[in-house]
Amino acid sequence: MMRVVEKWGPHLEQSGWIAVPGDAAAPHLFGGSSWRILGGAESPPAPCLLLSLDLKALPESSLVGVSQLPLVLYLNCDLGKQTQEYQFDVRTRRIDWLAGDCSSGHPFGLENRIPEPLPERCVSLRPMQPEELPGDEERYWSACDNFLGGAGFLRVLGAPVWLAEPLEAVCVCGRHMRYVASLGYEVSGEPSVFLEGEQVLFVGEMAFYFFLCADCRRVRVLSQPSS
Repeated sequence: MMRVVEKWGPHLEQSGWIAVPGDAAAPHLFGGSSWRILGGAESPPAPCLLLSLDLKALPESSLVGVSQLPLVLYLNCDLGKQTQEYQFDVRTRRIDWLAGDCSSGHPFGLENRIPEPLPERCVSLRPMQPEELPGDEERYWSACDNFLGGAGFLRVLGAPVWLAEPLEAVCVCGRHMRYVASLGYEVSGEPSVFLEGEQVLFVGEMAFYFFLCADCRRVRVLSQPSS
């Protein structure tokens, strides 16, 4: 059985970044169609570009091993515990969808769907604050509140906020995959960070964790429920 202390502690003090709206000079993008996604569903709901990250701008770029990183997942379908996975080519900006199928999941009703593609917005990354790092129990719950229903629902690098047992991923090549980002959610009734009107970025009471194999250019998306 998992020891709950694994969700916080000194091993989770690594600072990372929170995605926030940026100006026109910001190097990252939220949403849009700057990558071509092949192999998923041909009509909505389909795999959707969440973030396009220009990692050259980050001090951790040499550790991550890629210069550009697209974050893609199904946003309008409950896939349950399905693993989502894709491979990407930076030169052609092409994404080949490999695993995760909404035909085996539950599409959201039209009234609850997020736009596909997401509206393109420029994104900046701000450093995580101490209270957003789960280095002890008090800060863990503070980070959770910001990750699930707060403004810090899009985390890039740094320490993840696990909702259950810490996750790991191993690529088909046998290499350990590096955690690179995670998506929590926004809540209805609060203004969205990136969407307009009354829409919020909510893909169920779940958190999604992105793992990268830089050698294979493969990303695996795993999820954990919030309750």
